[in-house]
Amino acid sequence: MRGFCQYVAVAESMLYKVPPHLSSKYAALVEIYAIGFHANKRAGVKSGETLAIWGAGRVGQVILQAARTKTKEKIFVVDILDSRLKIAAESNNNIIAINALRENPVEVIKRYTDGKGVDIAFEAVGHAYPVKDVVHPVRGCIQSIKGGGTVCVLGLSDEAAPIVFKELIWKEARIITSRVSHGEFAEAIDQLAKGNLNPEALISEIMPTEQIQKAFELLESNPERYLKILIDFN
Repeated sequence: MRGFCQYVAVAESMLYKVPPHLSSKYAALVEIYAIGFHANKRAGVKSGETLAIWGAGRVGQVILQAARTKTKEKIFVVDILDSRLKIAAESNNNIIAINALRENPVEVIKRYTDGKGVDIAFEAVGHAYPVKDVVHPVRGCIQSIKGGGTVCVLGLSDEAAPIVFKELIWKEARIITSRVSHGEFAEAIDQLAKGNLNPEALISEIMPTEQIQKAFELLESNPERYLKILIDFN
């Protein structure tokens, strides 16, 4: 339950029924999965499309899992942490994991797509770590899409993202944004209930309420090890 409390009072219209067989552990992930499904809806992901996702953190992982319910084609995942790339590759099919510290993401994507690029690229990095000879993730998304492609930006950052609009215009591509969710809870619940998602891949640890502050500190200090921590009120 969000809000770190056992109970919360809300209007009945805000409630969603969870199937009896869906555990509370997995139901607690509905909100973040809805973010992934909303991003896919905003970008218009369809069957047969190839994708690239910059950022394999919590948001990047749910975009990936949501996308896998819509297309079986290659999905490229870019990050600088091998542990997060491993989660993406091992919990989803047909994934090309790219560590931007070792390979140029745009070059790898172009190589695998015969120079064409992907249909849709998502930016879910936010505060980008500067990597020598590698462009900013938003610009990387633009460079990695094919003509008429789509870039969907979710990363929340206070820093400016340097892009060259000529690169976007030349492809007659579009750039859109996505923020939280808007009515995708039902889809997230349905896909969880059908077993089409892999919630275990997101959960790094379950901790008691007495350790809430420690949970936040672990997420901040050790992103290599911790992706998502759930709080157990029992």
